[in-house]
Amino acid sequence: MRLYPLFKSRRILNVISTAKTFGCRPSDLLGIDEDDVYGRYCIDEAATYLYNMMQPDKDGKTKKPTFIEDIKESKTKNPGLDLLLG
Repeated sequence: MRLYPLFKSRRILNVISTAKTFGCRPSDLLGIDEDDVYGRYCIDEAATYLYNMMQPDKDGKTKKPTFIEDIKESKTKNPGLDLLLG
């Protein structure tokens, strides 16, 4: 199972929200084998990082993650150049 694309998509927010609501680990919802301890840890850690990043800091500011759905179609087909051109 390739999970990397899931973390590039907004769909991961549904997994995080559902896990928080039901009090379970995101890796449980995704059906990751219990014997894959490191894989489960990595998935749960990445989900926790995203969740914590979106929480307000002491000044009330949050960071907004960029997901694949937020990225506009490239005009140059060169991600580095697109980043510089804005």
